[in-house]
Amino acid sequence: MKPQTNTNKKKEPITKTHTDIILDSVADGVFTVNNDMVITYFNKAAEKICGIDRKKAVGMYCFDVLRSNICETECPIRFSLETGKDIIDKRKNILRMDGKKIPITISSSILKDENGKMIGGVETFRDLSKIEALEKEHDEAPHLRPLQKALAEELTIRVHSKAELYAAIEASQIL
Repeated sequence: MKPQTNTNKKKEPITKTHTDIILDSVADGVFTVNNDMVITYFNKAAEKICGIDRKKAVGMYCFDVLRSNICETECPIRFSLETGKDIIDKRKNILRMDGKKIPITISSSILKDENGKMIGGVETFRDLSKIEALEKEHDEAPHLRPLQKALAEELTIRVHSKAELYAAIEASQIL
């Protein structure tokens, strides 16, 4: 038996409240600007990452909120507004309102209204602080250096050929 579909169902438009709920549920910071680079929307993650309340951020120039090392010279939103092209995952830093430097990736696009007219830009950004901390911890890993050195020395002493290397690896049950 074929499932019945109700073609008379009326599709309800997504409301502004529904859109706000969606954007506030996203872990990435999201903000929009008008054509003058003034912030018109700022989501909850953007508040957390930048350290500024959205009520204060809305109405400010984006460069006064993000305070990135690229705002003056390589602004992603300005680039998108001027060229119509997207920027995807540009890795840069912002300076939070409390002075803390935060590594982020930035993506930007232009915003168009329902008629296709450009009305501003949208930028998303992701806090990379935890990722960079893990990368740094991995790179430094000082507690593993003596073990790495000892293993390298042991293999150097025991191994004089590829055959001996494979035998040593097999004997130590590393693989």
